[in-house]
Amino acid sequence: MQNFRRTTGWIALGAFSFIVLSIVLLRLGFSAYLNSSTFRKKISDMTAHALKANGDFQALHLAGSTIYSDGFLAQGTDAAFFSKLCADQLRADFNWRGLLRRAWQIDDFEVQRLEVNFAERQPAPQPREPRDKITKPSSGGWTLDLRKANVRESRWTWDGGAIDGTAFTLTPFDNAWRIDAQGGTLAQAGWPALRIESARLRYQSPSLFISDSTLHDSRGTITVSGEVNFDHGLDLQVVLNGIDVMPLLANDWRARLTGKLFGDTKVRAPLGENSSGGISIEGSLRLADAQLTALPVLDQIALFTRTETFRRLPLTKVALDFSRDSAKCTVRNVVVESEGLIRVEGKFTIVNGQLDGAFQVGVSPTTLQWLPGSQSRVFTASHDGYLWTPMRMSGPVEHPNEDLTERLVVAAAGDVIEHSEGTIRKAAKDVLDLLLH
Repeated sequence: MQNFRRTTGWIALGAFSFIVLSIVLLRLGFSAYLNSSTFRKKISDMTAHALKANGDFQALHLAGSTIYSDGFLAQGTDAAFFSKLCADQLRADFNWRGLLRRAWQIDDFEVQRLEVNFAERQPAPQPREPRDKITKPSSGGWTLDLRKANVRESRWTWDGGAIDGTAFTLTPFDNAWRIDAQGGTLAQAGWPALRIESARLRYQSPSLFISDSTLHDSRGTITVSGEVNFDHGLDLQVVLNGIDVMPLLANDWRARLTGKLFGDTKVRAPLGENSSGGISIEGSLRLADAQLTALPVLDQIALFTRTETFRRLPLTKVALDFSRDSAKCTVRNVVVESEGLIRVEGKFTIVNGQLDGAFQVGVSPTTLQWLPGSQSRVFTASHDGYLWTPMRMSGPVEHPNEDLTERLVVAAAGDVIEHSEGTIRKAAKDVLDLLLH
């Protein structure tokens, strides 16, 4: 009996030693495999295939259960939303339990810096690898199970713009990825630089859903929501809340017009195979706390009409509705008013740089007393505290023609003979310059 117990003990010890040794050898074997070029090629192919790209990791290094790499570089195919992707200083926490279900389980993946160049969407884009050339991994039934990813700093670039310095976290959620981003700046040609406060997104191929994002300039905020379907197009809702209008103006107007811009807009653009259609924007805009100043014409009008308020003209209301695509810009429900002085209402279109508009111009009776003949021959309708006249505009956007100046000249010449026609015409033109700008 004693010999039996002794034998059983040795057998148990031997079995335990064998199990421990097997585990150690298995781990050593897997460690060697994870450090091998074979594994690097397999994980590169799996990652590239998920991105619809061709890419490769730099050498992998294993320390305990953590895998390191200096970088990953990928070239997007025509099925990818990007043309080039570069990730630097990668770290992945490997979970051995995933091996039991034939999965490369990564509990936490960290990238120090990520750079992405979005694919160019042009009528004749630079050729990239076709989608049938995407590297297909020979997984043998193994899968990549990424539980969480953190990017410390990123830069996203496209034609005319970039997002720089943004950090974000990705977590899987119902067969999709939830993305929480914060920090960084957004720069787009023709717009001031905007600070990114936060953004909540969800990516489920082929669409990126923007549930909430907030950006700041020096005075206001912009919120964006909507969907970017990389195969079909984008459909975004953009809300402007107190954005400084000055950086959006041409250089010669930045010192002349101030105000805060508010509005709701929709932005649509085709992507993928139908990307040649161009971007379209529609919405409503209004300008608050607006003021015209530092205009030589204001000083001339103030002198001519004997109304000092024209030297620094507060605009109590500026509002319009608009729609714009690659072929045409339509502006409706235009209202520009300096209460008690002047009000302009109307609509216009711009096609191929040519403007065509119809307006109603209202001017206060007090102001018109210094324009000879204007009340009896030109501004003949009266309502809402103003005297009104119609005005047509047409011609090149830079130098449009209008029909009001000539009528003011004729009216004034009929009443005041002592004014030369040149003086009257210049005065009337000055008034029109104020109305049109």
